[in-house]
Amino acid sequence: MGVFHLEDWDSEGIYCYVDLGSSADRSYSTETLEALMELNLVLDGNRGEVIGIERESRHLVLKAKLGTTADVHPGLLADGLRRYARLANQLYGNCLADLVRPAEA
Repeated sequence: MGVFHLEDWDSEGIYCYVDLGSSADRSYSTETLEALMELNLVLDGNRGEVIGIERESRHLVLKAKLGTTADVHPGLLADGLRRYARLANQLYGNCLADLVRPAEA
């Protein structure tokens, strides 16, 4: 999990990226991809939440905007990180149960 301010891309945004890991062979079943598509439809569009596949590692990555440099303070940042850690753990408990977590790779 990481927090980034990418000034060249979004001069005000602060983003959280969560590496969810990958399948053991770096490919994904149709069922997993369908579950991710459904999940992307219910994630919060206002926060820019989306799960995608990182090109080089083939890991699934959750991206979300935590806020802007003007409105993010340490408490809000900590709350956002806890929220995404809980979400990742929920996903590991159901639709991403077969993933190899980054620490296990």
